[in-house]
Amino acid sequence: MKKINLVLVFLFMGTIITSAQTTEKHGVTWYINYSDAQKVAKKEGKPLLVFFTGSDWCGPCKLLVKDFFSTDKFKEISTDTFVMYEADFPINRDLITSDQKDINNALKSKFNVSSFPTVLLLNTRGKETGRERGFNFIHDTTNHYNLLEMAL
Repeated sequence: MKKINLVLVFLFMGTIITSAQTTEKHGVTWYINYSDAQKVAKKEGKPLLVFFTGSDWCGPCKLLVKDFFSTDKFKEISTDTFVMYEADFPINRDLITSDQKDINNALKSKFNVSSFPTVLLLNTRGKETGRERGFNFIHDTTNHYNLLEMAL
């Protein structure tokens, strides 16, 4: 009986460890862990969309969320096409974990991101295939949709 219980505990723990954590933001699913996002993108053969943002302080980032990421058009395109990860750089330290902060800083350096917002597309090998920096106050999302179309 103890062996059966022990096996069940290991199976349960294995399920918890191997299940990728996601969160619902802007009406779509975003991966919380970059490594999980990479693995899923590779496994499913989908491009990885990485959104570099300052969620609690960056005005253009907030506008991009409202005018692009929160739209029905983006939700329709992204749901079956992309794996998404948000690399957040908030002022409020409670919004991300210290591990997320370290990973996001490493990604920022690796991909030479120097301004917010920045949206990157990566292929299944993690190579950058597209980039769109900034967002304007006239709410024109044309360049961002053109970026997505590159991957379609």
